[in-house]
Amino acid sequence: MKYTVFSKLNCFDHAIKQKEEMLKLGKLDFMVEKKPLHIHYDSPLNHPDLGDRLNIVGTREVAVVRTDKRDWLGTVGANFGIVQNDEVADICDVWIQNGEASYVAAGAPNLGERIYIILKTNGVLNLGSTDQDNIENYFFLSSAFDGSEAIVGYPSPIHLRSNSILVFPDHKHGAIKIKHSRYAVRRVSAAKKILTHVMTFWQRFVNTFEMIKDISMTDEMVKGYFEAVVEDNPTAESNTRAENIRAEILDLYKKGPSSQMPYAQNTLFGAYLACTTYADHHKTVRKSNKRDEVGAQIHAKLIGDGARMKAEALGFAVKMAEQFAKVNPNV
Repeated sequence: MKYTVFSKLNCFDHAIKQKEEMLKLGKLDFMVEKKPLHIHYDSPLNHPDLGDRLNIVGTREVAVVRTDKRDWLGTVGANFGIVQNDEVADICDVWIQNGEASYVAAGAPNLGERIYIILKTNGVLNLGSTDQDNIENYFFLSSAFDGSEAIVGYPSPIHLRSNSILVFPDHKHGAIKIKHSRYAVRRVSAAKKILTHVMTFWQRFVNTFEMIKDISMTDEMVKGYFEAVVEDNPTAESNTRAENIRAEILDLYKKGPSSQMPYAQNTLFGAYLACTTYADHHKTVRKSNKRDEVGAQIHAKLIGDGARMKAEALGFAVKMAEQFAKVNPNV
């Protein structure tokens, strides 16, 4: 698996079936704990009886630190529920035990404030003559010890040739989200029971592509499709930005290697791939105080603006396919 964002993690050279091996190779074999915050005053002027340092223990917030290196990972509320890395991995343990998935990547960029675990399920949709033309079904897990994000899990089908994560119109379908509350561990345990929804998601996904992959597109249909995906801003003084984005996507549709494959050329599926390629590889993504570069890239592709664009692109493609079926019932 060579997806560009995941490659910034520790991608394994073989499928892993053991949680302990995944944690070790992914450098996630550490634990964390909460520690009280201390406010230190160096001056003893007002408290000479306390010596040269006054130590006050805070009550509303605590520090989350690694137990091995003592690295400080973040400051969180006192009720922050810690879920250890091995407990996060347990969410998908039923798949591993049943032979339905394997670990393919994991990592903790920086000090370990955020952790990522990637699984590949057995779901594969064959589109062309080589493996690079497949859509493979992955599942993405992440957690944060700095309080910035919840524990989340998302189905993440990947079209290998375009190196794009494909997002369903209801892109939260099959997703798991668990806040770091005091009940977090209990909810992680309960999350294991809803993973059957992810396999339901995959079947819906396959059925959707059966609808759009064989529909030929005229120039007028392509123009209308891209205008639906990238709408003009009614409040802007100029539509130049939207027009430039549509022009770039059109260029990907006409010249992009994925959209020019025999199964995608001049089709609705090819137009959709042009949108996903733009969203994942051409759309600007900036890191922030909340997310580092890896976190910002992954968030955009799975949850953020890029994901919404891809979800809308597939949604409009489905509507076009349904309309096409009504007009051409015998095709």
